[in-house]
Amino acid sequence: MFGITHLGLFLQGGRIWLGLGIFLLAAGLAYYSYRTTNPPVSSAKRHLLMGLRTLAFFLLILAISEPVFSLVRHLSKPPVVALLVDTSQSMSILEEGKRRLERVQELLDSGWRRKLTSRGRLFPYRFSSGISPLGPVDSLQATGKGTAIGDALLGTKKELSGENVVGMIVFTDGENNLGRDPLQVAKGLEVPLFPVGVGSPQPPKDLAITGYQTNEVAYVGAKLPVKATIRGSGFSGQKGLLYLRERGITLDRKEFPLPSEGGEVEVSLSFVPQKEGLHKFTIFLPPKKGELTGENNQRQFYVQVLKSKLKILLISGGPSWDFSFLRRALEEDENVEAKFYIGKRGGFYEGRPPAKPKELKGYDLVILQNCPRRLIKGEIEDLLVDYVREGGALLMTGGVGSFGRGGYASSPLAKILPVVLSPREAVITGSFSPLLTLKGRAHPVTGLEPDPNLNEAAWADLPPLQAVNFVVGVASGAQVLAIHPTLKLGRETLPMIAVERYGQGKLMAITGFPLWRWDFLEWGFGKSNSYYLRFWSNAIRWLVTREEAKLVRVTPSHKVYKAGERVSFSGKVFDENYQPVSNARISLQVRPKKGKPIPLTLAPGEEKGGYRGTLGILPPGDYQYQAQASLEGVTLGQDRGEFTVSQYSIEFEDTRMERSSLLELAQASGGEYFDLKDASSLPSHIPFAQKEIQVSKETEVWDSPLLLVLIVIVLAAEWTIRKRNRML
Repeated sequence: MFGITHLGLFLQGGRIWLGLGIFLLAAGLAYYSYRTTNPPVSSAKRHLLMGLRTLAFFLLILAISEPVFSLVRHLSKPPVVALLVDTSQSMSILEEGKRRLERVQELLDSGWRRKLTSRGRLFPYRFSSGISPLGPVDSLQATGKGTAIGDALLGTKKELSGENVVGMIVFTDGENNLGRDPLQVAKGLEVPLFPVGVGSPQPPKDLAITGYQTNEVAYVGAKLPVKATIRGSGFSGQKGLLYLRERGITLDRKEFPLPSEGGEVEVSLSFVPQKEGLHKFTIFLPPKKGELTGENNQRQFYVQVLKSKLKILLISGGPSWDFSFLRRALEEDENVEAKFYIGKRGGFYEGRPPAKPKELKGYDLVILQNCPRRLIKGEIEDLLVDYVREGGALLMTGGVGSFGRGGYASSPLAKILPVVLSPREAVITGSFSPLLTLKGRAHPVTGLEPDPNLNEAAWADLPPLQAVNFVVGVASGAQVLAIHPTLKLGRETLPMIAVERYGQGKLMAITGFPLWRWDFLEWGFGKSNSYYLRFWSNAIRWLVTREEAKLVRVTPSHKVYKAGERVSFSGKVFDENYQPVSNARISLQVRPKKGKPIPLTLAPGEEKGGYRGTLGILPPGDYQYQAQASLEGVTLGQDRGEFTVSQYSIEFEDTRMERSSLLELAQASGGEYFDLKDASSLPSHIPFAQKEIQVSKETEVWDSPLLLVLIVIVLAAEWTIRKRNRML
């Protein structure tokens, strides 16, 4: 379906008159050469020789003029429609006697597809966490562990690259839970989408433990609270019984009223650990008769149990609201034993902070709360560097007495802090709300809510801070968890929360202040200080959780994955001086309880000495992994650990058909949304049209070997004729 619309030969720079001159010159030279011959030949032979000589001269002079051959073709591309069918587990939901996927199969087998193929070409696919050809319709099964609509759209566009795609039809319930944001993909797809909503927008009869909250670190003999969130539909007015178990042994249980239609309730459980170590616990809600699925009725989590309370040393620059609210938060935490030193002009109100290594090592964490360097200059600050390197933890908060503004730019502490200081550092005032970075969205320090979307909303809803220490950079190897929304450090954004490991210890810098606003002002909005307390609890427990002094550290992104989530790992490699190593190779072997080990190699990440890799979706169960790092064939170290893929499926977290999300996809792409019952008319709404395009191709003739061969053939033909006629 194409034709040649233009064929031409052009000289460089469009020198048409030069080309004509070349031809006339060649003809003139040929005529001059053969106006008479010796011996005389017939007129026909003389004209033939004259033509060959003209052609030879023309080709030689033409080659010098660098000609370009141009070919323009007119193409007519037929319309193409992509058909995508969701085969994830949520499409197996039974509604009014039929499964969602069965309803789609009935439509596809009814002759509906012929309405499309009669007007254009049809490319059918199925998708869940990935995309593949559709295959026979009657063999489709809803077994996919996750739904990645955005990835499926991009994959289809890549598969049909170069085709005249006039629309993509997507049969789905809209429950996207993996991969890229479908709405953002739709906006940049440049292809109209025609989503077909499959299923009911009303929640089915089901119960699920949608979330839980607990501490990652607990202490022997101290009560650990666990709060579970239960979502339910179809069981209003009934009672449920929630269990907390370890290795099948019930630690606590509580009866509670089940939520009303589509609602949620929170149920609090607790237990007192008696043995230190890493413990795996299960929250379990026995399934009710008639439930959609029982897979989401349990959640698992890990807790590191330590043998004693945390000991914290807080050194403050002086009385302030920030100090008072932080002191109260520490004193209310029954797992914390804190010692406070409050500075004044010339020293401290009472006593002096520890100035001997043995005394300082008795603390798990040291907090410098708006503490000017003059209060700890000399022996104490030198001790703090050694303290962190040997496994201690240090946190510096913002204020007029902190960071460079507090005199720390020339301190030994400046070399180990996560941020870079300047002696001329300013304090910038003005209200702002911190923004979480990509790393901050997944870091335990900044996890105010277990759900990522709710967590971002919680940070956005916190009362704004009023000032920030304007540090001049981020230390190499540090992780930025939160940033200032507008202030810049060159091309980078000013860090508000940054963390780093130094030696065997950890550090944290919080440049924004005053933090007491996250407590006091929340009460004025009818809320509580729960996020303020949770932030400090997260920060403290991350800082004090000791890691072995290993040169190779490899950890999964979660200790417990939901069924259908992709399992990924991150790693760090250090040399003997605890400096990051960037060019190592980290090889993993992931071992299920049964079956063959699964290999994975981690690739270098953006962070110096950091490595990342994704294994994909694994079946539910307990897994162990072993990692080995090497450099140029030399083993640098090993690490090992464990993780769990739970029965809790991301496919059944919210089983309603997401009509609003599918409507947004259609509107963003210039397409149209259809309910499944109305999909019979969909083909008539697709703008089938051929696409007319022109394809041009230019070829440089002057350096082509064919031109040289043609010149040789012409000259050889002329020479042969002259030879046979014994011409001079």
